[in-house]
Amino acid sequence: MTDGERSRRDEVLRRTEAFVRERLAAEPGAAASGHDWWHVGRVRRLALAIARREGAGADPFVVELAALLHDVADWKFRDGDETAGPREAAAWLRSLGLAAGIVERVAAVVAAVSFKGAGVATPAGTPEAAAVQDADRLDAIGAIGVARAFAYGGARGRLLHDPETAPVPHGTAAAYHASAGPTLNHFFEKLLLVEGRMQTATGKELARRRHRFVEGFVARFLSEWQGEALESPPRFGTASLLRSDCVQIGQRGDGMERIKLVVEQHPDGFVAYPLGVRGAVAGQGDTAEEAITDATSAIRFHVETFGTGVLAHDSPMIDAFLAEAVVSPAYCGIPVIGPGSSGTVAHPTAIAPSASPGPKGTGLKRRPPPMGANLASGRAAPGESYGVQLNCCARGSGTSFPVPRAGQGQGGRG
Repeated sequence: MTDGERSRRDEVLRRTEAFVRERLAAEPGAAASGHDWWHVGRVRRLALAIARREGAGADPFVVELAALLHDVADWKFRDGDETAGPREAAAWLRSLGLAAGIVERVAAVVAAVSFKGAGVATPAGTPEAAAVQDADRLDAIGAIGVARAFAYGGARGRLLHDPETAPVPHGTAAAYHASAGPTLNHFFEKLLLVEGRMQTATGKELARRRHRFVEGFVARFLSEWQGEALESPPRFGTASLLRSDCVQIGQRGDGMERIKLVVEQHPDGFVAYPLGVRGAVAGQGDTAEEAITDATSAIRFHVETFGTGVLAHDSPMIDAFLAEAVVSPAYCGIPVIGPGSSGTVAHPTAIAPSASPGPKGTGLKRRPPPMGANLASGRAAPGESYGVQLNCCARGSGTSFPVPRAGQGQGGRG
């Protein structure tokens, strides 16, 4: 590239930045909804960084122009018109006298950026589109993403949360555009899906940390919504999985599979594990919220690994509550009682400390499930009790095991 070409590109970028700043400042509702110049600046920096690190041949000039222009006529402020953004971006670039090839490539990236619903695929198609799409979606999760979600909800006059309004896994862009549910629903309809839809290795790496923050926020939000006292951690939590993440399961009609979790507090942290899931799954953390988040992630991995049959409910659990029972000096603990449709069954939750404790949250042992145990319904083989061995694993990774069959050992990690 000659000095003249470089100077020309710099001038195009400077003029485009000024154009975008002016347009967004004049866009009604853009600033208050988190779709402002600062959002564009973050996406610009992230997109360029992703493109450089990926080294996939992305043209940085196309990446930067598309990042700058990706929200210049967002469908949210154009009555759902997804063609407005690419059209206005192209018109601006043509006014600068750019070559038709550059104009078309930038417009194509702008058209590929937006999330269109849980059931709608949005392939990037080019390295430039992958970098900008990932950057835009990264700004939708993590601490900034949480703030932007509630800013947008407030700007649109939406409730924070309504437990009676279930999230919807939108199957079309039109359905997604027309959605007007409470802000917390948006976390299940988009934010918690973003990590699994990243296009680049760099995007996936960055999304992993931000996703965990969002999961922890949702768990904490729902805990506080129920009035949980911080000094008295909940003994139960809820893992909410969007049905589109694990196909159609159960009999619920609201698009969600809600799974009750037992949360245990130990001297070195918290352990959470689900009721009504075939096989054994556990999460851990320094707080109850972290353990719930970790368990939710482990359940999702468990479903992906062993199939949706692990969530089948032969005898659906109606409720769960805590009671006490003395079993023996070696296995004293707090069993969880789960009344099913055909009676009430007890789940012993006693834990014996490891003889040589490992890292925090890993020095916990339970007896492995006996052959014939049905952990989904809570029934053990006649005359036997059961539990699960927690192997040492990386912090925050969760643990899962399938229900053992004759001739098979345990395996699988979440």
